[in-house]
Amino acid sequence: MEEAVKYKLNVSPDKLKAYLELKNPGIDLAEEELNEIIDEIKGQKFYNFDEVKVKEEISVATGLEKILIGQGKPPENGKNGYLKFLIEEKKDKNPAVLEDGSVDFYNLNLITNIEKDTPIAEVIPATEGVVGYNVFGEEIPPVHGKEAKIPNGKNISYNPDDRLIYSQVDGRLSLVDGNINVFEVLEINGDVDFSSGNIDFIGTVVVNGSVRDGFEVKAQGDITVNGIVDSSKVFCEGNLTVSGGIQGRNKGIIEAKGIVATRYIENCTVSSKSIIVKDAIMHSNVYAKEKVTVLEGKGLIVGGVIRAGKQISSKVIGSNLATKTSIEVGVDPKLREKCTELTDTLQEKKSSLKKSQQALKLLNAKQQTPDGLSNEQEQLYKKFQSTVTFLRREVDELTEKYNEVATKLKASKGVVEAKEKVFPGVKIIIGSKSRTVSDTSSSSTFYLGHDGEVSVK
Repeated sequence: MEEAVKYKLNVSPDKLKAYLELKNPGIDLAEEELNEIIDEIKGQKFYNFDEVKVKEEISVATGLEKILIGQGKPPENGKNGYLKFLIEEKKDKNPAVLEDGSVDFYNLNLITNIEKDTPIAEVIPATEGVVGYNVFGEEIPPVHGKEAKIPNGKNISYNPDDRLIYSQVDGRLSLVDGNINVFEVLEINGDVDFSSGNIDFIGTVVVNGSVRDGFEVKAQGDITVNGIVDSSKVFCEGNLTVSGGIQGRNKGIIEAKGIVATRYIENCTVSSKSIIVKDAIMHSNVYAKEKVTVLEGKGLIVGGVIRAGKQISSKVIGSNLATKTSIEVGVDPKLREKCTELTDTLQEKKSSLKKSQQALKLLNAKQQTPDGLSNEQEQLYKKFQSTVTFLRREVDELTEKYNEVATKLKASKGVVEAKEKVFPGVKIIIGSKSRTVSDTSSSSTFYLGHDGEVSVK
Protein backbone atom coordinates (compact mmCIF):
# COMPACT_ATOMS: atom_id res chain seq x y z
CA MET A 1 0.00 0.00 0.00
CA GLU A 2 1.43 3.35 -1.05
CA GLU A 3 2.18 5.93 1.64
CA ALA A 4 -0.02 9.05 1.49
CA VAL A 5 1.67 12.40 1.10
CA LYS A 6 1.63 14.38 4.31
CA TYR A 7 1.45 18.15 4.06
CA LYS A 8 0.49 21.23 5.99
CA LEU A 9 -0.47 24.82 5.06
CA ASN A 10 1.12 27.54 7.19
CA VAL A 11 0.73 31.32 7.24
CA SER A 12 3.47 33.58 8.64
CA PRO A 13 2.62 35.57 11.78
CA ASP A 14 2.47 38.81 9.79
CA LYS A 15 0.16 37.13 7.24
CA LEU A 16 2.38 38.26 4.40
CA LYS A 17 3.46 34.76 3.32
CA ALA A 18 1.80 31.32 3.08
CA TYR A 19 3.71 28.05 2.78
CA LEU A 20 3.06 24.45 1.86
CA GLU A 21 5.09 22.15 4.10
CA LEU A 22 5.66 18.63 2.72
CA LYS A 23 6.33 16.11 5.50
CA ASN A 24 7.49 13.26 3.23
CA PRO A 25 8.63 14.75 -0.06
CA GLY A 26 10.08 12.58 -2.81
CA ILE A 27 7.02 10.30 -2.92
CA ASP A 28 5.45 10.07 -6.31
CA LEU A 29 2.15 11.87 -6.25
CA ALA A 30 -0.84 10.60 -8.03
CA GLU A 31 -2.70 13.18 -10.07
CA GLU A 32 -5.57 12.89 -7.65
CA GLU A 33 -3.36 13.66 -4.63
CA LEU A 34 -1.73 16.67 -6.31
CA ASN A 35 -5.11 18.07 -7.26
CA GLU A 36 -6.29 17.54 -3.68
CA ILE A 37 -3.41 19.69 -2.40
CA ILE A 38 -3.95 22.36 -5.04
CA ASP A 39 -7.69 22.48 -4.34
CA GLU A 40 -7.07 23.01 -0.64
CA ILE A 41 -4.64 25.83 -1.44
CA LYS A 42 -7.16 27.39 -3.79
CA GLY A 43 -9.77 27.16 -1.10
CA GLN A 44 -7.70 29.50 1.05
CA LYS A 45 -7.73 32.10 -1.74
CA PHE A 46 -4.16 33.10 -1.12
CA TYR A 47 -3.01 36.34 -2.72
CA ASN A 48 -0.55 35.94 -5.62
CA PHE A 49 -0.97 32.11 -5.76
CA ASP A 50 0.83 30.71 -8.84
CA GLU A 51 -0.59 27.23 -9.47
CA VAL A 52 1.84 26.23 -12.21
CA LYS A 53 4.89 27.25 -10.23
CA VAL A 54 3.67 25.52 -7.06
CA LYS A 55 3.00 22.23 -8.92
CA GLU A 56 6.49 22.36 -10.36
CA GLU A 57 8.10 22.93 -6.97
CA ILE A 58 6.09 20.10 -5.41
CA SER A 59 7.22 17.70 -8.11
CA VAL A 60 10.91 18.37 -7.53
CA ALA A 61 10.84 18.63 -3.74
CA THR A 62 13.36 16.27 -2.14
CA GLY A 63 13.54 17.23 1.55
CA LEU A 64 11.49 18.81 4.26
CA GLU A 65 10.73 21.93 2.31
CA LYS A 66 8.53 24.98 2.60
CA ILE A 67 7.05 25.98 -0.72
CA LEU A 68 5.79 29.56 -1.07
CA ILE A 69 2.16 29.41 -2.13
CA GLY A 70 0.99 32.96 -1.41
CA GLN A 71 2.61 36.30 -0.83
CA GLY A 72 1.09 39.58 0.25
CA LYS A 73 2.43 43.05 -0.32
CA PRO A 74 3.60 45.03 2.71
CA PRO A 75 2.34 48.60 2.95
CA GLU A 76 4.68 51.45 2.08
CA ASN A 77 4.68 53.92 4.92
CA GLY A 78 4.64 57.62 4.11
CA LYS A 79 7.63 59.86 4.74
CA ASN A 80 7.53 62.53 7.41
CA GLY A 81 7.71 66.14 6.35
CA TYR A 82 10.86 68.05 7.20
CA LEU A 83 12.59 71.39 6.92
CA LYS A 84 15.04 71.82 4.08
CA PHE A 85 17.36 74.61 5.15
CA LEU A 86 18.38 77.03 2.42
CA ILE A 87 20.96 78.82 4.57
CA GLU A 88 23.59 77.09 6.64
CA GLU A 89 24.32 78.57 10.05
CA LYS A 90 27.98 79.19 10.81
CA LYS A 91 28.78 77.34 14.03
CA ASP A 92 32.34 76.13 13.75
CA LYS A 93 35.32 78.41 14.23
CA ASN A 94 36.80 78.44 10.76
CA PRO A 95 39.50 81.12 10.52
CA ALA A 96 39.67 82.90 7.19
CA VAL A 97 42.46 81.71 4.91
CA LEU A 98 44.43 84.52 3.32
CA GLU A 99 45.72 84.60 -0.25
CA ASP A 100 49.20 83.55 0.87
CA GLY A 101 47.75 80.48 2.58
CA SER A 102 48.16 81.78 6.13
CA VAL A 103 45.29 81.73 8.60
CA ASP A 104 43.61 84.90 9.89
CA PHE A 105 42.56 84.12 13.46
CA TYR A 106 40.95 87.56 13.75
CA ASN A 107 38.19 86.46 11.36
CA LEU A 108 36.46 83.30 12.55
CA ASN A 109 33.27 83.59 10.45
CA LEU A 110 30.95 82.76 13.35
CA ILE A 111 28.02 85.02 12.48
CA THR A 112 25.34 84.19 9.93
CA ASN A 113 23.93 87.53 8.84
CA ILE A 114 20.56 87.45 7.14
CA GLU A 115 18.56 90.20 5.48
CA LYS A 116 14.85 90.84 5.82
CA ASP A 117 12.63 88.77 3.48
CA THR A 118 15.37 86.20 2.85
CA PRO A 119 14.02 82.60 2.65
CA ILE A 120 15.57 80.47 5.40
CA ALA A 121 13.99 77.06 4.92
CA GLU A 122 11.52 75.17 2.76
CA VAL A 123 8.85 73.04 4.44
CA ILE A 124 8.85 69.71 2.60
CA PRO A 125 5.38 68.11 2.92
CA ALA A 126 4.74 64.64 4.31
CA THR A 127 3.73 61.87 1.91
CA GLU A 128 0.86 59.41 2.22
CA GLY A 129 1.60 55.72 2.47
CA VAL A 130 0.62 53.02 -0.02
CA VAL A 131 -1.89 50.33 1.06
CA GLY A 132 -0.56 46.77 1.36
CA TYR A 133 -2.26 43.36 1.23
CA ASN A 134 -1.84 40.15 3.24
CA VAL A 135 -1.91 36.65 1.75
CA PHE A 136 -5.71 36.62 2.04
CA GLY A 137 -6.00 39.80 -0.06
CA GLU A 138 -7.04 41.88 2.90
CA GLU A 139 -5.82 45.49 2.94
CA ILE A 140 -3.04 46.48 5.32
CA PRO A 141 -3.25 50.22 6.03
CA PRO A 142 0.01 52.16 5.85
CA VAL A 143 1.34 54.69 8.34
CA HIS A 144 1.05 58.10 6.76
CA GLY A 145 3.90 60.58 7.15
CA LYS A 146 3.57 63.33 9.74
CA GLU A 147 3.72 66.93 8.64
CA ALA A 148 6.76 68.89 9.78
CA LYS A 149 6.20 71.23 12.68
CA ILE A 150 6.30 74.83 11.51
CA PRO A 151 8.79 76.67 13.77
CA ASN A 152 7.38 79.51 15.80
CA GLY A 153 10.66 81.34 16.28
CA LYS A 154 11.49 84.98 16.69
CA ASN A 155 11.24 87.28 13.67
CA ILE A 156 10.31 84.61 11.15
CA SER A 157 7.16 83.97 9.11
CA TYR A 158 5.76 81.07 7.10
CA ASN A 159 4.15 81.49 3.69
CA PRO A 160 1.90 78.47 2.96
CA ASP A 161 1.72 79.36 -0.74
CA ASP A 162 5.38 78.69 -1.46
CA ARG A 163 5.99 76.71 1.76
CA LEU A 164 8.95 78.92 2.65
CA ILE A 165 10.02 80.34 6.01
CA TYR A 166 11.25 83.93 5.75
CA SER A 167 13.20 86.31 7.96
CA GLN A 168 11.13 89.32 9.00
CA VAL A 169 14.11 91.46 9.98
CA ASP A 170 17.79 92.03 9.33
CA GLY A 171 19.67 90.03 11.93
CA ARG A 172 21.58 86.93 13.00
CA LEU A 173 20.31 83.47 12.09
CA SER A 174 20.18 80.98 14.96
CA LEU A 175 19.29 77.31 14.49
CA VAL A 176 19.02 75.36 17.75
CA ASP A 177 17.23 72.01 18.13
CA GLY A 178 15.08 72.65 15.08
CA ASN A 179 14.07 76.11 16.23
CA ILE A 180 14.65 79.02 13.86
CA ASN A 181 15.26 82.50 15.23
CA VAL A 182 16.53 85.73 13.73
CA PHE A 183 17.91 88.06 16.37
CA GLU A 184 18.21 91.77 15.69
CA VAL A 185 20.76 92.07 18.49
CA LEU A 186 24.04 90.17 18.58
CA GLU A 187 25.21 89.78 22.17
CA ILE A 188 28.84 88.89 22.87
CA ASN A 189 29.09 87.52 26.41
CA GLY A 190 32.69 88.47 26.97
CA ASP A 191 35.43 90.26 25.06
CA VAL A 192 35.83 90.64 21.33
CA ASP A 193 39.07 88.70 21.04
CA PHE A 194 40.38 85.48 19.54
CA SER A 195 37.42 83.57 21.01
CA SER A 196 34.90 85.59 19.02
CA GLY A 197 36.96 86.96 16.15
CA ASN A 198 36.05 90.18 14.37
CA ILE A 199 32.37 91.09 14.38
CA ASP A 200 30.50 92.17 11.25
CA PHE A 201 26.77 92.24 11.99
CA ILE A 202 23.75 93.45 10.08
CA GLY A 203 21.95 94.64 13.24
CA THR A 204 22.85 95.91 16.72
CA VAL A 205 25.81 94.58 18.70
CA VAL A 206 26.16 94.41 22.49
CA VAL A 207 29.60 93.49 23.84
CA ASN A 208 29.46 92.50 27.51
CA GLY A 209 33.20 92.93 27.77
CA SER A 210 35.86 94.88 25.89
CA VAL A 211 37.05 95.15 22.31
CA ARG A 212 40.66 94.05 22.47
CA ASP A 213 43.72 95.25 20.55
CA GLY A 214 43.65 94.66 16.82
CA PHE A 215 40.05 93.49 16.58
CA GLU A 216 37.23 95.03 14.60
CA VAL A 217 33.52 95.48 15.23
CA LYS A 218 31.10 96.55 12.50
CA ALA A 219 27.35 96.95 12.85
CA GLN A 220 24.58 98.32 10.69
CA GLY A 221 22.75 99.25 13.88
CA ASP A 222 24.01 100.48 17.27
CA ILE A 223 27.03 99.17 19.17
CA THR A 224 27.22 99.01 22.96
CA VAL A 225 30.48 98.05 24.67
CA ASN A 226 30.19 97.50 28.40
CA GLY A 227 33.96 97.50 28.86
CA ILE A 228 36.61 99.49 27.01
CA VAL A 229 37.68 99.80 23.39
CA ASP A 230 41.40 99.19 22.98
CA SER A 231 43.45 100.01 19.87
CA SER A 232 40.84 98.54 17.58
CA LYS A 233 38.44 99.57 14.84
CA VAL A 234 34.75 100.14 15.49
CA PHE A 235 32.25 101.18 12.81
CA CYS A 236 28.48 101.51 13.12
CA GLU A 237 25.55 103.00 11.23
CA GLY A 238 23.86 104.00 14.49
CA ASN A 239 25.04 105.12 17.93
CA LEU A 240 28.13 103.89 19.78
CA THR A 241 28.12 103.65 23.57
CA VAL A 242 31.30 102.63 25.43
CA SER A 243 30.84 102.35 29.19
CA GLY A 244 34.55 102.25 30.00
CA GLY A 245 36.42 104.38 27.55
CA ILE A 246 38.33 104.45 24.28
CA GLN A 247 42.11 104.10 24.39
CA GLY A 248 43.35 103.99 20.83
CA ARG A 249 47.12 103.98 21.39
CA ASN A 250 47.36 106.03 18.17
CA LYS A 251 46.01 103.09 16.17
CA GLY A 252 42.33 103.02 17.05
CA ILE A 253 39.70 104.25 14.59
CA ILE A 254 36.10 104.87 15.60
CA GLU A 255 33.35 105.85 13.14
CA ALA A 256 29.65 106.20 13.90
CA LYS A 257 26.87 107.85 11.92
CA GLY A 258 24.99 108.58 15.12
CA ILE A 259 26.21 109.67 18.55
CA VAL A 260 29.36 108.44 20.29
CA ALA A 261 29.02 108.39 24.08
CA THR A 262 31.88 107.26 26.31
CA ARG A 263 33.78 108.00 29.49
CA TYR A 264 37.02 109.11 27.84
CA ILE A 265 38.86 109.17 24.51
CA GLU A 266 42.63 108.86 24.47
CA ASN A 267 45.04 108.73 21.50
CA CYS A 268 42.33 107.76 19.05
CA THR A 269 40.64 108.98 15.87
CA VAL A 270 36.89 109.34 16.33
CA SER A 271 34.26 110.66 13.93
CA SER A 272 30.48 110.80 14.27
CA LYS A 273 27.44 113.04 14.23
CA SER A 274 27.95 114.19 17.83
CA ILE A 275 30.30 113.11 20.61
CA ILE A 276 29.51 113.09 24.33
CA VAL A 277 32.37 112.34 26.72
CA LYS A 278 32.13 112.25 30.52
CA ASP A 279 35.70 112.84 31.65
CA ALA A 280 38.28 113.71 29.00
CA ILE A 281 39.41 113.78 25.40
CA MET A 282 43.20 113.50 25.35
CA HIS A 283 45.60 113.70 22.40
CA SER A 284 43.01 112.54 19.90
CA ASN A 285 41.65 113.52 16.52
CA VAL A 286 37.92 113.98 17.00
CA TYR A 287 35.45 114.97 14.29
CA ALA A 288 31.76 115.65 14.92
CA LYS A 289 29.31 116.87 12.33
CA GLU A 290 27.40 118.74 15.04
CA LYS A 291 28.67 118.89 18.64
CA VAL A 292 31.43 117.71 20.98
CA THR A 293 30.51 117.86 24.66
CA VAL A 294 32.80 117.14 27.64
CA LEU A 295 31.03 118.58 30.69
CA GLU A 296 31.03 115.85 33.36
CA GLY A 297 33.78 114.66 35.69
CA LYS A 298 37.08 116.31 34.74
CA GLY A 299 35.48 117.78 31.63
CA LEU A 300 38.89 118.05 29.95
CA ILE A 301 40.00 118.49 26.35
CA VAL A 302 43.77 118.47 25.91
CA GLY A 303 46.01 117.80 22.92
CA GLY A 304 45.10 116.76 19.40
CA VAL A 305 42.54 118.22 17.02
CA ILE A 306 38.88 118.56 17.96
CA ARG A 307 36.47 119.56 15.18
CA ALA A 308 32.72 120.11 15.26
CA GLY A 309 30.24 121.62 12.86
CA LYS A 310 28.35 123.65 15.45
CA GLN A 311 29.74 123.63 18.97
CA ILE A 312 32.48 122.34 21.26
CA SER A 313 31.82 122.57 25.01
CA SER A 314 34.13 121.51 27.83
CA LYS A 315 34.96 122.48 31.39
CA VAL A 316 38.67 122.80 30.67
CA ILE A 317 40.51 123.16 27.36
CA GLY A 318 44.28 122.70 27.24
CA SER A 319 46.68 122.35 30.17
CA ASN A 320 49.11 124.39 32.24
CA LEU A 321 51.89 122.82 30.16
CA ALA A 322 50.59 124.76 27.14
CA THR A 323 49.87 121.51 25.32
CA LYS A 324 49.15 122.20 21.67
CA THR A 325 45.40 121.79 21.22
CA SER A 326 43.41 122.72 18.12
CA ILE A 327 39.70 123.46 18.53
CA GLU A 328 37.79 123.98 15.28
CA VAL A 329 34.08 124.76 14.86
CA GLY A 330 31.68 126.36 12.44
CA VAL A 331 31.68 123.89 9.59
CA ASP A 332 31.21 120.22 9.01
CA PRO A 333 34.70 118.75 9.52
CA LYS A 334 34.29 117.01 6.20
CA LEU A 335 33.90 120.42 4.54
CA ARG A 336 37.11 121.66 6.14
CA GLU A 337 38.89 118.51 4.99
CA LYS A 338 37.48 119.10 1.50
CA CYS A 339 38.87 122.65 1.55
CA THR A 340 42.32 121.38 2.56
CA GLU A 341 42.18 118.70 -0.10
CA LEU A 342 41.18 121.23 -2.78
CA THR A 343 43.96 123.60 -1.69
CA ASP A 344 46.59 120.87 -1.99
CA THR A 345 45.27 119.63 -5.34
CA LEU A 346 44.99 123.16 -6.72
CA GLN A 347 48.59 123.96 -5.76
CA GLU A 348 49.76 120.73 -7.39
CA LYS A 349 47.89 121.46 -10.63
CA LYS A 350 49.12 125.07 -10.72
CA SER A 351 52.70 123.86 -10.27
CA SER A 352 52.29 121.36 -13.11
CA LEU A 353 50.73 124.05 -15.29
CA LYS A 354 53.61 126.44 -14.63
CA LYS A 355 56.20 123.81 -15.56
CA SER A 356 54.34 122.91 -18.75
CA GLN A 357 54.01 126.59 -19.71
CA GLN A 358 57.74 127.12 -19.17
CA ALA A 359 58.58 124.13 -21.35
CA LEU A 360 56.17 125.35 -24.00
CA LYS A 361 57.76 128.82 -23.89
CA LEU A 362 61.22 127.36 -24.49
CA LEU A 363 60.02 125.27 -27.40
CA ASN A 364 58.17 128.25 -28.84
CA ALA A 365 61.38 130.31 -28.74
CA LYS A 366 63.26 127.48 -30.47
CA GLN A 367 60.56 127.36 -33.10
CA GLN A 368 61.29 130.99 -34.04
CA THR A 369 64.96 130.29 -34.79
CA PRO A 370 66.20 129.47 -38.32
CA ASP A 371 66.74 125.84 -37.39
CA GLY A 372 63.21 125.53 -36.01
CA LEU A 373 62.09 122.35 -34.21
CA SER A 374 63.10 118.82 -34.99
CA ASN A 375 60.36 116.25 -35.61
CA GLU A 376 60.75 114.97 -32.06
CA GLN A 377 60.58 118.51 -30.64
CA GLU A 378 57.54 119.22 -32.79
CA GLN A 379 55.73 116.26 -31.25
CA LEU A 380 56.77 117.42 -27.79
CA TYR A 381 55.54 120.95 -28.56
CA LYS A 382 52.08 119.62 -29.49
CA LYS A 383 52.01 117.46 -26.38
CA PHE A 384 52.75 120.42 -24.09
CA GLN A 385 50.11 122.51 -25.89
CA SER A 386 47.54 119.83 -25.13
CA THR A 387 48.76 119.48 -21.53
CA VAL A 388 48.58 123.24 -20.89
CA THR A 389 45.03 123.39 -22.26
CA PHE A 390 43.96 120.46 -20.10
CA LEU A 391 45.62 121.80 -16.92
CA ARG A 392 44.13 125.28 -17.38
CA ARG A 393 40.68 123.73 -17.54
CA GLU A 394 41.39 121.66 -14.42
CA VAL A 395 42.75 124.69 -12.51
CA ASP A 396 39.65 126.70 -13.43
CA GLU A 397 37.30 123.95 -12.27
CA LEU A 398 39.21 123.40 -9.02
CA THR A 399 39.36 127.14 -8.34
CA GLU A 400 35.59 127.35 -8.73
CA LYS A 401 35.07 124.45 -6.31
CA TYR A 402 37.56 125.92 -3.85
CA ASN A 403 35.81 129.30 -3.90
CA GLU A 404 32.47 127.63 -3.16
CA VAL A 405 33.91 125.79 -0.16
CA ALA A 406 35.86 128.84 1.04
CA THR A 407 32.70 130.94 0.89
CA LYS A 408 30.91 128.42 3.09
CA LEU A 409 33.82 128.46 5.52
CA LYS A 410 33.76 132.25 5.76
CA ALA A 411 29.99 132.28 6.31
CA SER A 412 30.12 129.61 8.97
CA LYS A 413 29.27 130.17 12.60
CA GLY A 414 30.12 128.17 15.66
CA VAL A 415 30.80 128.41 19.37
CA VAL A 416 33.57 127.11 21.62
CA GLU A 417 32.85 127.02 25.34
CA ALA A 418 35.38 126.54 28.14
CA LYS A 419 33.09 126.54 31.17
CA GLU A 420 35.90 126.74 33.74
CA LYS A 421 39.29 127.39 32.15
CA VAL A 422 41.23 127.64 28.88
CA PHE A 423 45.04 127.51 28.78
CA PRO A 424 47.73 128.95 26.50
CA GLY A 425 48.63 126.70 23.57
CA VAL A 426 45.00 126.33 22.56
CA LYS A 427 44.16 127.44 19.03
CA ILE A 428 40.54 128.35 18.37
CA ILE A 429 39.39 128.18 14.73
CA ILE A 430 35.90 129.31 13.74
CA GLY A 431 35.22 128.97 10.04
CA SER A 432 38.25 130.45 8.30
CA LYS A 433 39.32 132.63 11.25
CA SER A 434 41.60 131.63 14.10
CA ARG A 435 42.82 132.84 17.47
CA THR A 436 45.53 131.41 19.72
CA VAL A 437 45.04 131.66 23.48
CA SER A 438 48.02 133.43 25.05
CA ASP A 439 46.91 133.68 28.69
CA THR A 440 45.10 131.36 31.05
CA SER A 441 41.47 132.45 31.23
CA SER A 442 38.52 131.45 33.33
CA SER A 443 35.10 130.70 31.85
CA SER A 444 35.31 131.72 28.19
CA THR A 445 33.10 131.55 25.12
CA PHE A 446 34.64 132.00 21.68
CA TYR A 447 32.56 133.12 18.70
CA LEU A 448 32.76 135.18 15.51
CA GLY A 449 32.25 138.85 16.28
CA HIS A 450 30.63 141.50 14.08
CA ASP A 451 34.04 142.23 12.58
CA GLY A 452 34.28 138.64 11.40
CA GLU A 453 37.13 137.81 13.78
CA VAL A 454 37.23 135.32 16.64
CA SER A 455 36.00 137.06 19.78
CA VAL A 456 35.79 135.94 23.39
CA LYS A 457 33.50 136.77 26.27
